[in-house]
Amino acid sequence: MINSKNWRDYVFKDGKLIGEFELMYKNSEDIPWNQDNDSERLDCKIGLNILERYAPYKSILEVGCGLGYFANEISRFSMKDGIVKRVDISPTAVYKAKNLFPPYRVCYIRYY
Repeated sequence: MINSKNWRDYVFKDGKLIGEFELMYKNSEDIPWNQDNDSERLDCKIGLNILERYAPYKSILEVGCGLGYFANEISRFSMKDGIVKRVDISPTAVYKAKNLFPPYRVCYIRYY
């Protein structure tokens, strides 16, 4: 069992995927992958630009939503009565995302 506060220790070790994402979200002191800064990353900016071009959407699905920061960003592209579905393998991530971003027009789905 891993006993660390660093999220990186739950993802890779010695170049191999560990993938203990549930433990990572339970034990990490920092926000994994700096998700709170997603909108500043180039790949996220490109994704947001593409989504904006064809918006609004009746439904949006983000797979691997983590703590919900990026899903919160993309929710602005849904229709007034649209829904944003967010899925993650970690029940803890989903729980934390629900608390960070109240589920107005948002549906969180645990998947594991």
